[in-house]
Amino acid sequence: HVGLKGTMNALQLQEIGRKTRRGLQGVARSGRHTGGRVYGYTIRREFDASGEPIRGLRDVHPGEAAIVQEIHRRYAAGASPRAIVADLNARGVPGPTGKTWNASALNGNAERGNGILHNELYRGVLVFGRQKWVKDRKTGRRRARTGAVQEIIRTDVPELRIVPEELWERVRERYAQNKLGPQ
Repeated sequence: HVGLKGTMNALQLQEIGRKTRRGLQGVARSGRHTGGRVYGYTIRREFDASGEPIRGLRDVHPGEAAIVQEIHRRYAAGASPRAIVADLNARGVPGPTGKTWNASALNGNAERGNGILHNELYRGVLVFGRQKWVKDRKTGRRRARTGAVQEIIRTDVPELRIVPEELWERVRERYAQNKLGPQ
């Protein structure tokens, strides 16, 4: 009896996870953000006809957007991420966490599309499914893994564009030139 209940609980947890992911995919397809704070954007609070909040709405934060554009311009012009964050810290510009800047906030993980230099939301494309979280059975910790290419959802959201396409492409070219390892 205990074994059967354990199996049923495991199946129910898998089903809840599948339904949650399907719901988040629908939110992403509608052009709304699925969660987490992104530097350069603020949450917009709106309500539907029945008074329920409409979740996932974002607006461009003008002050932070100017910093994002500056970071992209300076990187495309040849400045290193460390030099850029050193200057931002010297000027007292608060970073994404509200504290000082770190070069990893700019670099992130290019493969997963993390970091200010790689997040496609800055070019007006909302990407969902770049990574998924898997629980390590031994340690119990969640670990990020790159999502399957066929499950990634890309939605154009031109109203959230901060970085012009020409500048985005210059940053991509410079990153490709500086990339370490086999190319």
